[in-house]
Amino acid sequence: AAAGYAQVFNPITYSTQTRAWIDLELGRVLRSSQKIEASIAPLERAAKYYERDTSDRYVTGLARFWLAKSLYETKRERRRARALATKARPDVHAAKSGLNLDVHRKQISEWLATH
Repeated sequence: AAAGYAQVFNPITYSTQTRAWIDLELGRVLRSSQKIEASIAPLERAAKYYERDTSDRYVTGLARFWLAKSLYETKRERRRARALATKARPDVHAAKSGLNLDVHRKQISEWLATH
């Protein structure tokens, strides 16, 4: 299994943009599987990439928001979590398209209102 993981994440094989998207999706799947702690590392990598390349505001916002939720739910860096979610809101609102875009906009606003 480790060899397969190394092959999938070989930096020569994938561009940094593709790796960031893979990390974003890996973080999402780990969150959906209730592996919140494990989701932090890939979401950190994705958020770091999208901090530099904000051309896709939808994925930039999702990376920030999902990382914020994971940090908050694991009781780590809650102040940073709120700051990330605050940054995510204008990203997602500026996005022109994205899967369940209206749902994500609402989730971020509701999360910020309660955290």
